[in-house]
Amino acid sequence: MGYIYSKAHEVIAVLSHTVLPSLAYMQENKQLSEQHMFALERDEWVTRAWTYQEAVNARCLFITCEDPGDIIITGQNLMSYLGYTLVQLTIPPLERRARYPRLDALEDLVDYLTAAYEERSALQAMAKMDRRFHGRPEDHFYAMIGAISSSLGSSTGAVSACEAFIRICERKGDFSFIYSGAPRASEAGRRWRPVPGDLPALLQWDCFGVGEPGRITENGLLLENVVKLSLGDMSTKADKFARDWLTLIGKVPEGVSQTDIPAYIFDALGLMGFTGPGDFLATSVGLFFPIRLVSTDQPPPYGDTDGSNRDDVPSSGASERPIEKQKRSFSQRLFGLFRTHSKPEPQDDAPRTRGVEILVQETRPNILEVVAHRCGERSRRVTVEVQVSATATARSRPAKGRSAVASSKTCLVKRTAQAPYLKSTRDHFKSVAMATEMATRKAAEEAHRRAVSLATMSATARTLEKVAVQGRVG
Repeated sequence: MGYIYSKAHEVIAVLSHTVLPSLAYMQENKQLSEQHMFALERDEWVTRAWTYQEAVNARCLFITCEDPGDIIITGQNLMSYLGYTLVQLTIPPLERRARYPRLDALEDLVDYLTAAYEERSALQAMAKMDRRFHGRPEDHFYAMIGAISSSLGSSTGAVSACEAFIRICERKGDFSFIYSGAPRASEAGRRWRPVPGDLPALLQWDCFGVGEPGRITENGLLLENVVKLSLGDMSTKADKFARDWLTLIGKVPEGVSQTDIPAYIFDALGLMGFTGPGDFLATSVGLFFPIRLVSTDQPPPYGDTDGSNRDDVPSSGASERPIEKQKRSFSQRLFGLFRTHSKPEPQDDAPRTRGVEILVQETRPNILEVVAHRCGERSRRVTVEVQVSATATARSRPAKGRSAVASSKTCLVKRTAQAPYLKSTRDHFKSVAMATEMATRKAAEEAHRRAVSLATMSATARTLEKVAVQGRVG
Protein backbone atom coordinates (compact mmCIF):
# COMPACT_ATOMS: atom_id res chain seq x y z
CA MET A 1 0.00 0.00 0.00
CA GLY A 2 2.87 2.37 0.66
CA TYR A 3 3.98 1.97 -2.95
CA ILE A 4 0.43 2.71 -4.16
CA TYR A 5 0.22 5.85 -2.04
CA SER A 6 3.61 7.02 -3.31
CA LYS A 7 2.53 6.63 -6.95
CA ALA A 8 -0.88 8.28 -6.52
CA HIS A 9 -1.17 11.80 -7.94
CA GLU A 10 -3.24 12.88 -4.93
CA VAL A 11 -4.20 11.22 -1.64
CA ILE A 12 -7.28 12.42 0.23
CA ALA A 13 -7.50 11.50 3.92
CA VAL A 14 -11.04 11.55 5.31
CA LEU A 15 -11.36 12.21 9.03
CA SER A 16 -14.49 11.92 11.17
CA HIS A 17 -17.11 14.67 11.30
CA THR A 18 -15.97 15.66 14.82
CA VAL A 19 -12.97 17.54 13.37
CA LEU A 20 -15.15 19.75 11.14
CA PRO A 21 -14.82 22.79 13.49
CA SER A 22 -11.03 22.39 13.48
CA LEU A 23 -10.79 22.22 9.70
CA ALA A 24 -13.18 25.15 9.33
CA TYR A 25 -11.09 27.22 11.75
CA MET A 26 -7.90 26.44 9.84
CA GLN A 27 -9.47 27.28 6.50
CA GLU A 28 -10.76 30.62 7.74
CA ASN A 29 -7.90 31.76 10.01
CA LYS A 30 -4.91 30.13 8.29
CA GLN A 31 -3.73 28.75 11.63
CA LEU A 32 -4.52 26.02 14.15
CA SER A 33 -5.52 26.97 17.68
CA GLU A 34 -4.45 24.87 20.65
CA GLN A 35 -8.07 23.90 21.34
CA HIS A 36 -8.64 22.68 17.80
CA MET A 37 -5.29 20.89 17.71
CA PHE A 38 -6.29 18.72 20.65
CA ALA A 39 -9.65 18.02 19.00
CA LEU A 40 -7.77 16.88 15.92
CA GLU A 41 -5.44 14.78 18.07
CA ARG A 42 -8.39 12.76 19.39
CA ASP A 43 -9.51 11.63 15.93
CA GLU A 44 -9.02 7.91 15.31
CA TRP A 45 -7.40 8.51 11.92
CA VAL A 46 -4.38 10.02 13.66
CA THR A 47 -3.43 6.85 15.54
CA ARG A 48 -4.27 4.03 13.11
CA ALA A 49 -1.34 1.99 11.78
CA TRP A 50 -2.34 2.22 8.13
CA THR A 51 -2.83 5.97 8.11
CA TYR A 52 0.85 6.67 8.79
CA GLN A 53 1.96 5.33 5.42
CA GLU A 54 -1.12 6.86 3.81
CA ALA A 55 -0.07 10.32 4.94
CA VAL A 56 3.72 10.25 4.79
CA ASN A 57 4.07 8.50 1.41
CA ALA A 58 1.68 10.76 -0.49
CA ARG A 59 3.02 13.09 -3.18
CA CYS A 60 0.14 15.48 -2.55
CA LEU A 61 -1.98 15.08 0.58
CA PHE A 62 -5.38 16.64 1.28
CA ILE A 63 -7.31 16.50 4.56
CA THR A 64 -11.10 16.59 4.73
CA CYS A 65 -13.82 15.08 6.89
CA GLU A 66 -17.09 13.15 6.69
CA ASP A 67 -19.24 16.17 5.89
CA PRO A 68 -21.13 17.22 2.78
CA GLY A 69 -19.38 20.59 2.82
CA ASP A 70 -16.40 21.63 0.73
CA ILE A 71 -13.83 22.12 3.49
CA ILE A 72 -10.46 20.70 2.50
CA ILE A 73 -6.94 21.48 3.78
CA THR A 74 -3.69 20.63 2.04
CA GLY A 75 -1.30 18.41 3.96
CA GLN A 76 1.44 21.01 3.72
CA ASN A 77 -0.76 23.71 5.27
CA LEU A 78 -1.86 21.35 8.03
CA MET A 79 1.76 20.58 8.92
CA SER A 80 2.67 24.27 8.87
CA TYR A 81 -0.23 25.19 11.16
CA LEU A 82 0.57 22.24 13.44
CA GLY A 83 4.26 23.08 13.70
CA TYR A 84 3.56 26.72 14.55
CA THR A 85 1.03 25.78 17.24
CA LEU A 86 3.38 23.25 18.83
CA VAL A 87 6.12 25.87 19.08
CA GLN A 88 3.74 28.24 20.86
CA LEU A 89 2.74 25.70 23.53
CA THR A 90 3.97 26.57 27.02
CA ILE A 91 3.52 23.03 28.39
CA PRO A 92 6.87 21.22 28.85
CA PRO A 93 7.23 18.36 26.34
CA LEU A 94 7.07 15.48 28.84
CA GLU A 95 4.10 16.98 30.68
CA ARG A 96 2.42 17.53 27.33
CA ARG A 97 3.05 13.91 26.39
CA ALA A 98 1.53 12.65 29.64
CA ARG A 99 -1.51 14.90 29.23
CA TYR A 100 -2.01 14.34 25.49
CA PRO A 101 -0.45 10.94 24.64
CA ARG A 102 -1.88 10.86 21.11
CA LEU A 103 -0.34 14.18 20.15
CA ASP A 104 2.90 12.38 19.24
CA ALA A 105 1.07 10.45 16.53
CA LEU A 106 -0.17 13.73 15.09
CA GLU A 107 3.36 15.14 15.10
CA ASP A 108 4.54 12.05 13.21
CA LEU A 109 2.77 13.35 10.14
CA VAL A 110 5.49 15.98 9.83
CA ASP A 111 7.37 13.13 8.11
CA TYR A 112 5.29 14.13 5.11
CA LEU A 113 7.54 17.17 4.76
CA THR A 114 10.87 15.87 6.07
CA ALA A 115 11.49 12.42 4.58
CA ALA A 116 11.10 11.11 1.04
CA TYR A 117 9.57 7.72 0.35
CA GLU A 118 12.00 4.83 1.01
CA GLU A 119 14.46 7.20 2.71
CA ARG A 120 13.14 6.65 6.22
CA SER A 121 15.14 4.42 8.52
CA ALA A 122 13.71 1.27 10.03
CA LEU A 123 14.12 2.70 13.53
CA GLN A 124 12.25 5.85 12.54
CA ALA A 125 9.27 3.78 11.37
CA MET A 126 9.45 1.48 14.40
CA ALA A 127 9.42 4.36 16.90
CA LYS A 128 6.43 5.99 15.23
CA MET A 129 4.43 2.79 14.73
CA ASP A 130 4.79 1.84 18.40
CA ARG A 131 2.42 4.74 19.15
CA ARG A 132 -0.26 3.51 16.75
CA PHE A 133 -3.06 0.98 16.90
CA HIS A 134 -3.81 -1.88 14.55
CA GLY A 135 -6.59 -4.39 14.08
CA ARG A 136 -4.27 -7.35 13.41
CA PRO A 137 -0.68 -7.85 14.60
CA GLU A 138 0.61 -8.23 11.03
CA ASP A 139 -0.84 -4.82 10.11
CA HIS A 140 1.82 -3.24 12.32
CA PHE A 141 4.66 -4.65 10.22
CA TYR A 142 3.01 -4.32 6.82
CA ALA A 143 2.44 -0.63 7.54
CA MET A 144 6.13 -0.22 8.41
CA ILE A 145 7.12 -2.06 5.23
CA GLY A 146 4.95 0.32 3.25
CA ALA A 147 6.61 3.32 4.92
CA ILE A 148 10.20 2.35 4.06
CA SER A 149 10.07 0.25 0.89
CA SER A 150 8.20 -0.41 -2.34
CA SER A 151 8.80 -4.16 -1.94
CA LEU A 152 5.98 -6.49 -1.03
CA GLY A 153 6.27 -8.44 2.18
CA SER A 154 5.49 -11.64 0.28
CA SER A 155 8.54 -11.11 -1.96
CA THR A 156 10.87 -12.08 0.90
CA GLY A 157 9.45 -15.57 1.34
CA ALA A 158 9.14 -14.94 5.07
CA VAL A 159 6.65 -16.84 7.18
CA SER A 160 5.78 -13.93 9.49
CA ALA A 161 5.21 -10.23 8.84
CA CYS A 162 7.96 -9.34 11.33
CA GLU A 163 10.47 -11.54 9.52
CA ALA A 164 9.44 -9.95 6.21
CA PHE A 165 10.13 -6.49 7.66
CA ILE A 166 13.56 -7.57 8.93
CA ARG A 167 14.52 -9.13 5.60
CA ILE A 168 13.51 -6.02 3.67
CA CYS A 169 15.63 -3.89 6.01
CA GLU A 170 18.57 -6.24 5.50
CA ARG A 171 18.05 -6.05 1.74
CA LYS A 172 18.18 -2.24 1.94
CA GLY A 173 21.32 -2.35 4.05
CA ASP A 174 19.64 -0.56 6.96
CA PHE A 175 20.22 -2.42 10.23
CA SER A 176 18.73 0.18 12.56
CA PHE A 177 16.01 -2.39 13.39
CA ILE A 178 18.51 -3.98 15.81
CA TYR A 179 17.89 -1.05 18.20
CA SER A 180 14.92 -2.87 19.66
CA GLY A 181 14.13 -4.40 23.02
CA ALA A 182 13.24 -7.71 21.34
CA PRO A 183 15.09 -10.91 22.35
CA ARG A 184 17.92 -12.10 20.11
CA ALA A 185 18.59 -15.23 18.08
CA SER A 186 20.68 -17.95 19.75
CA GLU A 187 22.61 -19.14 16.69
CA ALA A 188 26.32 -18.32 16.56
CA GLY A 189 26.96 -15.36 14.27
CA ARG A 190 23.32 -14.22 14.44
CA ARG A 191 22.99 -13.15 18.06
CA TRP A 192 22.67 -9.56 16.91
CA ARG A 193 19.41 -10.39 15.09
CA PRO A 194 16.04 -9.93 16.83
CA VAL A 195 13.81 -12.98 17.09
CA PRO A 196 10.69 -12.50 14.89
CA GLY A 197 7.75 -11.49 17.02
CA ASP A 198 7.21 -8.10 18.59
CA LEU A 199 9.82 -5.50 17.59
CA PRO A 200 9.50 -2.50 19.95
CA ALA A 201 11.90 0.38 19.44
CA LEU A 202 14.23 1.16 22.33
CA LEU A 203 12.56 4.55 22.61
CA GLN A 204 9.26 5.82 21.24
CA TRP A 205 10.76 9.14 20.26
CA ASP A 206 11.33 10.95 16.99
CA CYS A 207 14.60 10.17 15.24
CA PHE A 208 16.04 11.13 11.88
CA GLY A 209 18.91 9.99 9.72
CA VAL A 210 19.90 7.51 7.05
CA GLY A 211 19.62 4.45 9.26
CA GLU A 212 22.39 2.08 10.33
CA PRO A 213 24.47 0.94 7.34
CA GLY A 214 26.20 -2.41 7.56
CA ARG A 215 26.63 -5.82 6.00
CA ILE A 216 26.22 -9.40 7.13
CA THR A 217 29.37 -11.54 7.28
CA GLU A 218 30.01 -15.19 8.08
CA ASN A 219 30.78 -14.33 11.69
CA GLY A 220 28.08 -11.76 12.35
CA LEU A 221 27.18 -8.21 11.43
CA LEU A 222 29.64 -5.50 10.46
CA LEU A 223 28.27 -2.02 11.17
CA GLU A 224 29.60 1.23 9.76
CA ASN A 225 29.97 4.60 11.50
CA VAL A 226 29.47 3.17 14.99
CA VAL A 227 30.38 5.45 17.89
CA LYS A 228 32.68 3.74 20.39
CA LEU A 229 32.08 4.80 23.98
CA SER A 230 34.68 4.68 26.74
CA LEU A 231 33.82 4.44 30.42
CA GLY A 232 34.72 7.44 32.54
CA ASP A 233 33.34 10.55 34.21
CA MET A 234 31.10 12.83 32.20
CA SER A 235 32.91 15.78 30.70
CA THR A 236 31.85 19.33 31.46
CA LYS A 237 30.45 19.60 27.94
CA ALA A 238 28.38 16.43 28.37
CA ASP A 239 27.05 17.58 31.74
CA LYS A 240 26.00 20.91 30.23
CA PHE A 241 24.27 19.12 27.36
CA ALA A 242 22.35 16.88 29.79
CA ARG A 243 21.25 19.88 31.88
CA ASP A 244 20.22 21.85 28.80
CA TRP A 245 18.18 18.89 27.56
CA LEU A 246 16.46 18.38 30.91
CA THR A 247 15.74 22.11 31.13
CA LEU A 248 14.29 22.08 27.61
CA ILE A 249 11.84 19.32 28.48
CA GLY A 250 11.07 20.87 31.86
CA LYS A 251 12.41 18.00 33.93
CA VAL A 252 15.10 19.49 36.17
CA PRO A 253 14.99 22.34 38.72
CA GLU A 254 17.81 24.83 39.10
CA GLY A 255 20.81 24.04 41.25
CA VAL A 256 20.71 20.25 40.92
CA SER A 257 24.06 18.60 41.60
CA GLN A 258 25.76 16.46 38.98
CA THR A 259 25.19 13.31 41.06
CA ASP A 260 21.41 13.81 40.83
CA ILE A 261 21.34 14.28 37.05
CA PRO A 262 21.11 10.50 36.29
CA ALA A 263 17.93 10.18 38.35
CA TYR A 264 16.24 13.00 36.42
CA ILE A 265 17.38 11.55 33.08
CA PHE A 266 16.01 8.12 34.01
CA ASP A 267 12.64 9.63 34.98
CA ALA A 268 12.53 11.49 31.66
CA LEU A 269 13.40 8.37 29.68
CA GLY A 270 10.62 6.50 31.49
CA LEU A 271 8.03 9.05 30.36
CA MET A 272 9.44 8.71 26.84
CA GLY A 273 8.70 4.98 26.86
CA PHE A 274 12.02 3.55 28.04
CA THR A 275 11.51 0.33 30.06
CA GLY A 276 15.05 -0.56 31.13
CA PRO A 277 16.30 -0.74 34.73
CA GLY A 278 17.72 2.28 36.51
CA ASP A 279 21.36 1.22 36.23
CA PHE A 280 23.62 3.33 34.07
CA LEU A 281 27.23 3.58 32.98
CA ALA A 282 28.97 6.94 32.75
CA THR A 283 31.02 7.82 29.69
CA SER A 284 32.89 10.97 28.77
CA VAL A 285 30.10 11.97 26.36
CA GLY A 286 27.09 11.09 28.51
CA LEU A 287 25.26 8.32 30.35
CA PHE A 288 24.36 4.89 29.00
CA PHE A 289 21.13 3.24 30.23
CA PRO A 290 20.82 -0.39 29.03
CA ILE A 291 17.46 -1.86 28.11
CA ARG A 292 18.45 -5.05 29.93
CA LEU A 293 21.27 -5.97 32.28
CA VAL A 294 23.69 -8.53 30.88
CA SER A 295 26.50 -10.13 32.85
CA THR A 296 29.98 -10.38 31.37
CA ASP A 297 30.16 -13.97 32.62
CA GLN A 298 26.81 -15.13 31.29
CA PRO A 299 25.03 -14.77 27.93
CA PRO A 300 21.78 -12.80 27.77
CA PRO A 301 18.48 -14.74 27.85
CA TYR A 302 18.14 -15.43 24.15
CA GLY A 303 14.61 -15.76 22.90
CA ASP A 304 13.15 -14.52 26.18
CA THR A 305 10.33 -12.06 25.65
CA ASP A 306 10.20 -10.53 29.11
CA GLY A 307 13.89 -10.15 29.91
CA SER A 308 13.90 -12.50 32.89
CA ASN A 309 15.91 -15.71 33.22
CA ARG A 310 14.75 -18.86 31.57
CA ASP A 311 15.06 -22.13 33.46
CA ASP A 312 16.94 -23.73 30.56
CA VAL A 313 19.70 -21.07 30.58
CA PRO A 314 22.69 -22.41 32.55
CA SER A 315 23.79 -20.21 35.43
CA SER A 316 26.74 -22.05 36.92
CA GLY A 317 29.91 -20.98 35.15
CA ALA A 318 31.50 -20.21 31.82
CA SER A 319 33.27 -23.56 31.74
CA GLU A 320 29.96 -25.43 31.31
CA ARG A 321 28.87 -23.39 28.30
CA PRO A 322 29.84 -24.00 24.68
CA ILE A 323 33.03 -22.22 23.62
CA GLU A 324 31.22 -19.68 21.45
CA LYS A 325 29.14 -18.61 24.46
CA GLN A 326 32.21 -17.94 26.59
CA LYS A 327 32.96 -14.95 24.41
CA ARG A 328 30.85 -11.83 24.63
CA SER A 329 27.98 -12.09 22.19
CA PHE A 330 27.92 -9.78 19.19
CA SER A 331 24.99 -7.83 20.61
CA GLN A 332 27.04 -7.22 23.76
CA ARG A 333 30.01 -5.98 21.75
CA LEU A 334 27.69 -3.88 19.61
CA PHE A 335 26.18 -1.99 22.51
CA GLY A 336 29.53 -2.15 24.29
CA LEU A 337 28.24 -1.34 27.74
CA PHE A 338 25.66 -4.08 28.30
CA ARG A 339 27.22 -5.26 31.52
CA THR A 340 26.79 -4.69 35.21
CA HIS A 341 29.20 -2.88 37.50
CA SER A 342 29.83 -6.06 39.45
CA LYS A 343 29.56 -9.78 38.90
CA PRO A 344 26.29 -11.48 39.90
CA GLU A 345 26.09 -13.24 43.23
CA PRO A 346 26.78 -17.01 43.15
CA GLN A 347 23.60 -19.01 42.72
CA ASP A 348 22.60 -22.04 44.77
CA ASP A 349 19.85 -24.60 44.37
CA ALA A 350 17.31 -22.51 46.24
CA PRO A 351 14.19 -21.72 44.20
CA ARG A 352 14.08 -18.28 42.61
CA THR A 353 11.66 -15.87 44.18
CA ARG A 354 9.22 -13.67 42.32
CA GLY A 355 6.81 -10.94 43.28
CA VAL A 356 8.81 -9.54 46.18
CA GLU A 357 7.40 -6.24 47.41
CA ILE A 358 9.50 -3.83 49.45
CA LEU A 359 7.48 -1.39 51.53
CA VAL A 360 9.36 1.71 52.68
CA GLN A 361 7.74 3.84 55.38
CA GLU A 362 9.05 6.85 57.30
CA THR A 363 8.53 5.88 60.94
CA ARG A 364 10.21 9.01 62.32
CA PRO A 365 12.30 11.86 60.88
CA ASN A 366 15.07 10.54 58.62
CA ILE A 367 14.34 6.94 59.67
CA LEU A 368 12.90 4.63 57.03
CA GLU A 369 11.51 1.19 57.81
CA VAL A 370 12.15 -1.31 55.00
CA VAL A 371 9.88 -4.36 54.89
CA ALA A 372 10.55 -7.14 52.35
CA HIS A 373 7.35 -9.08 51.82
CA ARG A 374 6.51 -11.92 49.48
CA CYS A 375 2.91 -13.04 49.05
CA GLY A 376 2.59 -16.78 48.55
CA GLU A 377 1.94 -20.02 50.33
CA ARG A 378 4.34 -18.97 53.07
CA SER A 379 4.11 -15.25 53.69
CA ARG A 380 7.05 -13.83 55.65
CA ARG A 381 8.56 -10.45 56.28
CA VAL A 382 12.05 -9.15 56.89
CA THR A 383 12.25 -5.68 58.44
CA VAL A 384 15.27 -3.37 58.53
CA GLU A 385 15.48 0.22 59.75
CA VAL A 386 17.72 2.59 57.80
CA GLN A 387 18.76 6.14 58.64
CA VAL A 388 18.81 8.45 55.63
CA SER A 389 21.30 11.31 55.80
CA ALA A 390 21.34 14.43 53.66
CA THR A 391 24.86 13.58 52.44
CA ALA A 392 23.84 10.12 51.28
CA THR A 393 20.83 11.50 49.49
CA ALA A 394 22.94 14.01 47.59
CA ARG A 395 25.20 11.23 46.33
CA SER A 396 22.48 8.79 45.42
CA ARG A 397 21.73 7.31 42.04
CA PRO A 398 18.87 5.18 40.71
CA ALA A 399 18.96 1.81 42.44
CA LYS A 400 18.90 -1.45 40.51
CA GLY A 401 15.52 -2.31 39.07
CA ARG A 402 13.79 0.13 41.39
CA SER A 403 10.66 2.09 40.69
CA ALA A 404 9.28 4.55 43.19
CA VAL A 405 6.13 6.61 43.52
CA ALA A 406 6.00 8.73 46.67
CA SER A 407 3.25 10.20 48.82
CA SER A 408 3.67 12.42 51.88
CA LYS A 409 4.59 9.61 54.28
CA THR A 410 4.77 6.23 52.53
CA CYS A 411 6.58 4.93 49.44
CA LEU A 412 5.83 1.55 47.89
CA VAL A 413 8.57 -0.01 45.79
CA LYS A 414 7.55 -2.99 43.68
CA ARG A 415 10.26 -5.09 42.18
CA THR A 416 10.84 -8.62 40.93
CA ALA A 417 13.66 -10.45 42.69
CA GLN A 418 15.27 -12.29 39.80
CA ALA A 419 18.98 -13.11 39.96
CA PRO A 420 21.21 -12.36 38.22
CA TYR A 421 18.95 -10.29 35.93
CA LEU A 422 16.62 -7.55 37.10
CA LYS A 423 13.63 -6.26 35.21
CA SER A 424 11.63 -3.09 35.85
CA THR A 425 7.88 -3.00 35.33
CA ARG A 426 5.74 -0.90 33.06
CA ASP A 427 3.51 -0.02 36.02
CA HIS A 428 6.11 2.45 37.24
CA PHE A 429 6.04 4.49 34.09
CA LYS A 430 2.25 4.48 34.00
CA SER A 431 2.24 5.69 37.60
CA VAL A 432 4.77 8.43 36.90
CA ALA A 433 2.82 9.54 33.85
CA MET A 434 -0.37 9.65 35.90
CA ALA A 435 1.37 11.61 38.65
CA THR A 436 2.75 14.06 36.12
CA GLU A 437 -0.69 14.57 34.64
CA MET A 438 -2.74 14.84 37.83
CA ALA A 439 -0.40 16.25 40.48
CA THR A 440 0.79 19.78 40.85
CA ARG A 441 4.42 20.62 40.11
CA LYS A 442 5.16 20.90 43.82
CA ALA A 443 3.77 17.45 44.52
CA ALA A 444 5.72 15.98 41.60
CA GLU A 445 8.97 17.50 42.89
CA GLU A 446 8.28 16.13 46.35
CA ALA A 447 7.66 12.68 44.87
CA HIS A 448 10.96 12.84 43.06
CA ARG A 449 12.86 13.88 46.18
CA ARG A 450 11.37 10.93 48.01
CA ALA A 451 12.36 8.60 45.18
CA VAL A 452 15.94 9.88 45.31
CA SER A 453 15.98 9.26 49.06
CA LEU A 454 14.97 5.67 48.43
CA ALA A 455 17.91 5.26 46.11
CA THR A 456 20.26 5.68 49.06
CA MET A 457 18.97 2.38 50.38
CA SER A 458 20.26 0.36 47.45
CA ALA A 459 22.69 -1.62 49.59
CA THR A 460 19.96 -2.59 52.03
CA ALA A 461 17.61 -3.54 49.20
CA ARG A 462 20.27 -5.73 47.62
CA THR A 463 20.84 -7.42 50.98
CA LEU A 464 17.14 -8.14 51.32
CA GLU A 465 17.02 -9.49 47.80
CA LYS A 466 19.96 -11.78 48.52
CA VAL A 467 18.11 -13.06 51.59
CA ALA A 468 15.02 -13.64 49.46
CA VAL A 469 16.96 -15.56 46.82
CA GLN A 470 18.46 -17.80 49.50
CA GLY A 471 14.98 -18.78 50.55
CA ARG A 472 14.78 -16.90 53.83
CA VAL A 473 11.86 -14.82 52.61
CA GLY A 474 8.91 -16.80 51.32
